[in-house]
Amino acid sequence: MTAILRPLEPADRAAWEPLWEAYQRFYEVVIPPETTDLTWARFHDPDEPMHALGAFDEDGRLVGIVHAIFHRSCWLPQWTCYLQDLYVENTQRGLGTGAALIDAVADLARKNGAGRLYWMTHEPMQRRGGSMTGSPSARVSSSTERRFKRLGLHKGLAALLIPGNGKTAELRQHEEDLMTEELVFYTNPMSRGRIARWMLEEIGQPYRTELLTFGETMKAPEYLAVNPMGKVPAIRHGDTIVTECAAICAYLADTFPEKALAPTPEERARYYRWMFFAAGPLESAVTMKGLGFEIPKDRLRMAGCGGFGDVMNTLEMAVSGSTYVAGERFTAADVYVGSHIGWGLGFGSIEKRQAFVDYFGRISGREAYKRANALDDEAGKTMQAA
Repeated sequence: MTAILRPLEPADRAAWEPLWEAYQRFYEVVIPPETTDLTWARFHDPDEPMHALGAFDEDGRLVGIVHAIFHRSCWLPQWTCYLQDLYVENTQRGLGTGAALIDAVADLARKNGAGRLYWMTHEPMQRRGGSMTGSPSARVSSSTERRFKRLGLHKGLAALLIPGNGKTAELRQHEEDLMTEELVFYTNPMSRGRIARWMLEEIGQPYRTELLTFGETMKAPEYLAVNPMGKVPAIRHGDTIVTECAAICAYLADTFPEKALAPTPEERARYYRWMFFAAGPLESAVTMKGLGFEIPKDRLRMAGCGGFGDVMNTLEMAVSGSTYVAGERFTAADVYVGSHIGWGLGFGSIEKRQAFVDYFGRISGREAYKRANALDDEAGKTMQAA
């Protein structure tokens, strides 16, 4: 049975309180009723950084709870998320409900731009079989481990001594810190890698650059293990490899949400529409035109990109009517679409329409764009001199 997870609502208090009391019994503590009242009120106060999530069985019965708190850190510019309390009733143990609640908090942390997620584990709980009772056990499901890895979160451990109830309880702290995953950028300065470089500069995370040569190091076995196409760009983030410029832009926007380059729900449709339009029809039409290929009019319906004029008209629509392609806010879609327009205007591969010139003027003044260009220009000089 798969539990249904959702934020707890004010009407859920009668179902939440027995689990909260069972959690206290596990730790042999008694929290005053007035503190419980205050805690419940804070869960539902939009100005408070406290959250309560619940797991419900197929009959709608609350069978597990988790509490999370967001706070500032002296070590990170982003929010830190502390998973404080986790309790799953006996009937749900071994069914993955506890791990699902941890996953839900990880999703909440990422949605709110947290740079770290951590929790404390009460060591005696592990000796009871590592059940998901009390604070989160170090034994989470393999699916949860894979999820943290996929999110780019690095696991660290620290031992703390916390006094409580007249005795010392050993706690283990599990940190999920995306800042420690190495980010490697494979590129050539005379390639579409300039798009990915701009996106990397927008997110502002440290990265290491590997410069590759066409037909040589790009086709070497070492790089083919990264991208079997033998083309750039590509990035490696920890154990995760991403190729294709549009995918790199989208991945970095999602992985570093604190930079606000991913779409909001209201922007999502336009964001994906125009990013994929640029990766598909625009890229294809411009490439065919550059190679001197012209699709016969009676065969246009066979080509996914359609005619070049139709592509230009559609691209003009994409950059007209709002400041940026997804709306009134700069996103990763502007990095990708804007790079195509800037490159096309510079090399004459797209029509020089005023809408294109105006749009590129709005985005090319960004400091990240200027830094990326300077870095690639310098890398080009270095490669030429080698």
